[in-house]
Amino acid sequence: MITAAMCARGRTLAEPRLSPDGSTLAFVASVGARAQLVTVPAEGGPELVVTADPAPARTSSYGGGVFDWALGGEALVALVRDETHSCYLGDRTLRHPWGYGCGECPACVLRRTGWEAFASVRSE
Repeated sequence: MITAAMCARGRTLAEPRLSPDGSTLAFVASVGARAQLVTVPAEGGPELVVTADPAPARTSSYGGGVFDWALGGEALVALVRDETHSCYLGDRTLRHPWGYGCGECPACVLRRTGWEAFASVRSE
């Protein structure tokens, strides 16, 4: 359970996820520019900071897919699309449906082609 005391410490709490067996609640706690993945027993108890370095991406209270209990599905697609890039120019200014990149170099063309093939199978 996320208590009022947890919220009162000036943190943004987001992405609450109950473990598959229902025994643990995990959430992202952001303070300033730092974020931590935290777990707490579903029945109540002390917090355990699971990750702090490297920190998960900062999040907002409305969510955004920072983590999931199992890496797969939409969480994995979002991770690859939004947090990796292979552009030869290192361009991260423009986000395409397939991720960041200049869109012109051979790496971007390959990534776009792969994304389009993946998206066509995914939508069937």
